[in-house]
Amino acid sequence: MKLSGIASTLQSFVGSDGASQRAAAVDDALQRLEKFRTKMARLRSTLQDPKLCRFLVVTIPTILGVAESKRLISELQRQSVSVTDIVINQCVVGESAEDTAVALQNYYNRRQEGQRKWMDFLRERVDAVSASSEYKSFGNLPPIAITEVPYFDVELVGVAALGYVGAQVFGDSFDHLLSASGAKEAKLVVCGGKGGVGKITIAAAKAVRMAASGHKVALISNDPAHSLGDAVGMNLNGGSLQDCPLIGVPNNTGDGSLSVLEIDPAASLKQFKRV
Repeated sequence: MKLSGIASTLQSFVGSDGASQRAAAVDDALQRLEKFRTKMARLRSTLQDPKLCRFLVVTIPTILGVAESKRLISELQRQSVSVTDIVINQCVVGESAEDTAVALQNYYNRRQEGQRKWMDFLRERVDAVSASSEYKSFGNLPPIAITEVPYFDVELVGVAALGYVGAQVFGDSFDHLLSASGAKEAKLVVCGGKGGVGKITIAAAKAVRMAASGHKVALISNDPAHSLGDAVGMNLNGGSLQDCPLIGVPNNTGDGSLSVLEIDPAASLKQFKRV
């Protein structure tokens, strides 16, 4: 029996006008669901047909970028989707060491000029928002703070490197998070932003810094790319909080702890369906 016929069959046993209307509404919803299921099946068939679909993977030449692309390609292969091309973006290369040095210098100069413009723009907008009546209506909050993180010419992977960044960046302006307040209530810090801006690195560096300052910290990522495990150098496939030792982290008081977790979207969806 099709889904669209279930409601009509049930209604025939009830027979009332109210039940008839409810059955019609349910029948219409089930018809829509059946059409959607058909479209999804057609889409899957198209994606799995190498004559109709070829997948182009775009990555950047970094540890996190390559690790994420590796997982993506493995999953696409598992789903029988053909990967035919890999594009490596943001490459700084030249025919010689001298050409590469010139290219790097030109790149940094252009980046610095462009960044200066938008950093000034952000400061102006932040000052305007902080002074607005809407922002002040939230209570006695301090103005929105801007923290500038310098460019590091190495990939920041592992708790020691993340701890170094945290110690350099999250100083006095983050005392409201780092200092021990004595409160028993858990504090929640949400880190968000555009893809590729470094959310995982910043969130992990902040978490390591807070743990090194004596806090008990749980660092949880809902990013389906699973880059948190790459950042801290751990396999987080278990779907549960795992202890992350603070080995090599500077200024570690030894009183705090760090646990990390990557949420599995597929497993979470299955759990939600059982509710």
